[in-house]
Amino acid sequence: MTQQALAVRFDPKGGEMAVYGGALVSAFILSLAVAWWHVGMLLGSLFCLGIVLYYLPKVMKRPALVITEHGLFIDGLGVLPWAVISDAEMIDKAIRSIRNAEIHLTLTGPLTNVLEPLAQKTVWRKYMFKIWSQPKPGSITFKMEPLWASADEIFEAIKTRV
Repeated sequence: MTQQALAVRFDPKGGEMAVYGGALVSAFILSLAVAWWHVGMLLGSLFCLGIVLYYLPKVMKRPALVITEHGLFIDGLGVLPWAVISDAEMIDKAIRSIRNAEIHLTLTGPLTNVLEPLAQKTVWRKYMFKIWSQPKPGSITFKMEPLWASADEIFEAIKTRV
């Protein structure tokens, strides 16, 4: 019996204000900087553009997390084969009744040794928004809040394969 793949993208409403609003503010400040030849405004425009680029993955349509038979694909990181994941647990945190679930994965070795790298990994992607972090060597943590699927559904799909 094969299990169906689960592809989850970012919740598009989570980044619209930062990306589209930031792009509008950046363009407005840039137009003022050009009209007045003001270096400070030019730097402010570039700062706003940096914020737009940081949050850009949140409005893109490509998946942030894909769960397949082969492994767990993480946007901006690569593919973790199921054989290298030894344990998975979900931690529920709540801030003012807002659920902020995290999935903690324990790996069989350091991330650099067990990861299958992306074929077309860009340099600037590591400076953009991502759902994962590495709190200590041999483990990885995923924030579920920015994703457009239920944390329970994602955890069930991971737990059945680990």
